[in-house]
Amino acid sequence: MPVPVTASSSPESLVQFLSGIERDRTELNGAQYDAVQAFFSNRGYAVESSKSIAYVLMKQAKVDGANVFDVIDTLQGSTDLELSQLVAEILNAYRYKTSVLGFKNDRTTQSHVTRNIKA
Repeated sequence: MPVPVTASSSPESLVQFLSGIERDRTELNGAQYDAVQAFFSNRGYAVESSKSIAYVLMKQAKVDGANVFDVIDTLQGSTDLELSQLVAEILNAYRYKTSVLGFKNDRTTQSHVTRNIKA
């Protein structure tokens, strides 16, 4: 979870975060951060989860040069399951590869087994 460093009350408020191990500063627009966090909170996510998701989503949008509100508009029509799967994929992109989030997919078993038998 990123650690908030400062938040200013100016119209162009910026929230600064220390990012990961490398301690690089990432500046995000405070109003946009609050809006993205509110979107995920309104969809049933816990406050801390909403903060983490908002940070990761905004950081990636900044890297990609995308407008974060366009991303949120795209997510607006998704079901809770689709949103959960997408959030898992986004968070997995920022996790160590030894620790991933996922969903269990039940395997469909066939009633018979087909094999090649050589005589």
